[in-house]
Amino acid sequence: NSICRWIQLSILQYGHGSKDQSKMIKQMILLAHALLQWQDYNALCAVHGALVSTPIKRLEKAWLKVGKKYIKMIEAISNLFQWNSPKLVELHNSGKGPVIPHLGIVLKNVISIEESDEYKSDGTINTHKMNLLALQVEKLMNWQQRCSAVYAEDKPQRKLNKHNKQFVIPQNLVLQKLLHRDFCHQINISDDDI
Repeated sequence: NSICRWIQLSILQYGHGSKDQSKMIKQMILLAHALLQWQDYNALCAVHGALVSTPIKRLEKAWLKVGKKYIKMIEAISNLFQWNSPKLVELHNSGKGPVIPHLGIVLKNVISIEESDEYKSDGTINTHKMNLLALQVEKLMNWQQRCSAVYAEDKPQRKLNKHNKQFVIPQNLVLQKLLHRDFCHQINISDDDI
């Protein structure tokens, strides 16, 4: 996953020591927390995967400098990704507003439905299976429509305030070009290089 690799490299290559790496770890934990609040479970999975990966967990000195507040945040997020992810499934099902689902959860549901019998024992088509598949497709379409609706409503109303001011990208594209260059460089780095 390119996002996961980008986060790993951003932490590993940031600054000159464990103090700088701990700052980057904190920023990535805050990013993960924001993704959870925004219900972007797909990106949350990538960020979480990077933070709990072996190369990042090996940075013991940097993790010691990460405050308890941040440790609690990452532990709460890690609880969502426990085996079979029942809490993450619950978040998907109870999400209000736009949701960007974690593809693994959606595919797990579709595959489990798909593996059920095509036909009933009497030779007729298993309509219950077809209804369950249709329900999964309907959920995806509903999430997609909610995201589109929020964007369409929000676009004319966007105004800068103290909450969103930090996300404004300057009109000069220097920062974007640097991030793009870094990303293009990092995309070719393998897991063995990390």
